[in-house]
Amino acid sequence: MATNFKYASISDLTKYFGRVSDFDSKRQLFSFTLQESGEGYAAPPYLSPNSGLANNFYRDGNDLGSGKQTIGTTALTLANEVISSSEVEIDVDNGSDCTNESYIKIDDEIMYISSISTNTLTCIRGRLGTSAESHIDDSVVYQHFFPSADGQWLYDSDNDFVVISSSSDVNQNIMESGEDHSSFMNQALVDASLELHNYLDMRYSTPLQKIKQTDIDTAGVSIEEEYDPIIIKSVCYIASANLIRAKEGASEEADYYYSLVTNPEKSGLLDKLNDGIFKLSFEVDANDKKGSIKYRNVSGTMDLVELAGEYSGEPYDLLKIEIEETGAYGVSTFKVHHFSNDKIFGDVTTPEIITGGLQHIYGGLSGRFMGLQATDGDIWEVEVVSSHRKQTNKSNATIEMRR
Repeated sequence: MATNFKYASISDLTKYFGRVSDFDSKRQLFSFTLQESGEGYAAPPYLSPNSGLANNFYRDGNDLGSGKQTIGTTALTLANEVISSSEVEIDVDNGSDCTNESYIKIDDEIMYISSISTNTLTCIRGRLGTSAESHIDDSVVYQHFFPSADGQWLYDSDNDFVVISSSSDVNQNIMESGEDHSSFMNQALVDASLELHNYLDMRYSTPLQKIKQTDIDTAGVSIEEEYDPIIIKSVCYIASANLIRAKEGASEEADYYYSLVTNPEKSGLLDKLNDGIFKLSFEVDANDKKGSIKYRNVSGTMDLVELAGEYSGEPYDLLKIEIEETGAYGVSTFKVHHFSNDKIFGDVTTPEIITGGLQHIYGGLSGRFMGLQATDGDIWEVEVVSSHRKQTNKSNATIEMRR
């Protein structure tokens, strides 16, 4: 897939699935045979037949991506004669476009150029597992493999082989093809993330967006946006099930991880999310109108310990409660920064004395302070949603009965 969208990282996957390292897509290749050798070769070519698709190639764990070659798709030149299956000196329109000690391809045959004299190529016919055959005049000549340096390699999908130039016998190395492990795991997470979209109920627009999660020690403006942990966990469980089934087939372990997300009993994470039993951070529930302390920066011994009532102001507001005067009950005062003048914290209330009882804060919301002494500059940020806003995550199991 071309997309790189995902809700979780490899570190997340490792946290929820302890066998990540067992699922490496690379496979070892064997039986490399030396093709051509001679004094002109510092790194002669070795070929492994029936290699299977090899988009990436590794020698002793080292990625050889920088040495990857592909079969040419643009004509080097054209044959300037009818070529019989036994002919070794082949005339072309322009020999200068070809490279000595490299492979060319005409139709289905691969040839090795051993020397070039003007427009005549001296070739070894039927190389790299192909057979010599006849070709008509003006047949197109394509570049195949040019073993110019150690580590140069090519995968031929038509003939299903890998050929690599190497300064030593590659059979003494561990040669592997396949995806890089991190790329493979990231793709598994991409697939799982897109699969998760298919499980989500119509109540959600996808893709889901990151949102500021709770960090009681960080002011709201500075909190980094993240995906909800329930979404990250669900994606990791889906990816785990897919990885296990791809490698091991039918598996109780894969069924277990999958059932943590969704199952016929509707007890999986996404089942409960769709039913309104669980909710995401951006959703409005019945308790949001009561307010929630999202951040506190307190140096004194007095804290805001309780919120009550129902906020009835703006559809959304972030109240900043700030101690105005240091002192105990009956002495210390607080003020509230609230939405006004088209912005959060746009205005501030008149200071009120802290009583220690349940007292009005702002907009129908009450609170209670407890402790020996509040200190000037102490701050609490309280997130509130108006009681008039519609609840977005009502449980599907809630049915009104009438008689």
